[in-house]
Amino acid sequence: MLVYVGPDQLIPLSGIFGTVFGLALMFWGKVMQGYRKLASLLASRTAAEEKSRP
Repeated sequence: MLVYVGPDQLIPLSGIFGTVFGLALMFWGKVMQGYRKLASLLASRTAAEEKSRP
C-alpha cells in the first residue's frame, strides 16, 4: 500500500516546523543560560558535600 503525501499535507507541517524552530532560536540564549545556572548550582552543591566529608 502506497501512501501519498502531497503539498496539502506538507505545507502545514513545514509551518509548524518553522514556528518551533523560530521559537527555539529566539529563546536559545535563555535556555542555555538556565542550563548553565542549574549545572553550576549542582556542581557547587556536589563540591560542598565532598568538602564537608572527612
